[in-house]
Amino acid sequence: MLAVIRDTDSWLQVLFGSRLFSGSYSHATFETEEDGDHYAVEMRSDDGEANVAVDGRVADDLPPDSVFDDIDAASAFFREGSLGYAPAESDAGVGDPDSGAERTYEGVELDTETWSVEPLTVESVHSGFFEDQRLDDDAVRFDCALLMREIDHAWRQRESICTPPPAER
Repeated sequence: MLAVIRDTDSWLQVLFGSRLFSGSYSHATFETEEDGDHYAVEMRSDDGEANVAVDGRVADDLPPDSVFDDIDAASAFFREGSLGYAPAESDAGVGDPDSGAERTYEGVELDTETWSVEPLTVESVHSGFFEDQRLDDDAVRFDCALLMREIDHAWRQRESICTPPPAER
C-alpha cells in the first residue's frame, strides 16, 4: 500500500496535525541553497520513507521535449492545479485502499495574490517516490521544473472529500 503524508520541518505541524492544519504530517529535514540563479532543494523524511532533490538554474525556456508548448502553458496548468488532497489524519497510512472501506481526504489549496513562475534548467533530480521499484522504468518521466519567487501566499483548508467503498467484484 502507498500512503501519502505531507512532510514538514515544523514540529508544530507534526504535533498538532489536523487540529491546526489540514492533514497528517511527518517530520522531515529540508536543505536549500540559493546562489544567484542557482537553486537546490533536498527533502528527507525522518523515517526514511520520502526523499526528493532538485538542483537547477534559472532558464529562459522550458526543455525542448517538455509536454508544455511554452512557459505560459506550464504556468496555467499548475495554477489550475493548486488544490490538492491527502488522506485525513485518521486514514493516513492506515489500512489497504482496496479493503472496501470509505476513505476521507482533506483539501488544501495554494492561494496567491500574484502568480509568476520561471523555468529552471535541471542539472539533477531525484524522487524516491518515482524511482520506486514497484513502478515500471518507463511509467514516469521528468518533464520540467518551475520556480516561484517572492510570492505572497497562504495555504487554505478546503472541503474534505470521501471515496466510496469499491464496488463488489
